[in-house]
Amino acid sequence: MKHFIALLLITSCHFAFTQEKEEIPQLPKIPNMPKMEQHTGEVKKVFFAMQGDAKFTAYQVLWKGQEIIIVDMMSNHPKEKGDKVNFMSMVMKMPNFGNKGGAPRSILQFTVVPDIGALMNKKD
Repeated sequence: MKHFIALLLITSCHFAFTQEKEEIPQLPKIPNMPKMEQHTGEVKKVFFAMQGDAKFTAYQVLWKGQEIIIVDMMSNHPKEKGDKVNFMSMVMKMPNFGNKGGAPRSILQFTVVPDIGALMNKKD
């Protein structure tokens, strides 16, 4: 058993030191990073659903004169109508897949900015 562990250790070390840098996969460069902005809005309506212990929470707010829905994936306790909510808007430019000669498409998405302190202290 000692010989097997020693052989495994030597093989692992040999592999780690002989692996060439080019073999390590690199993350692709993303040419169009999403444009992100932070906002605060008043909750006009709360959407909440449960299935077993899984929860869905979203809020309707007014943003730039438009009614939108913001998803709150990290909510432990949903906000109530009239509460303030901090959220982020993200504009993501999509590649021009199969759209011959058309304008590139962009996606607008909204999500609640999680309260990191509350998540760290969460005891669920």
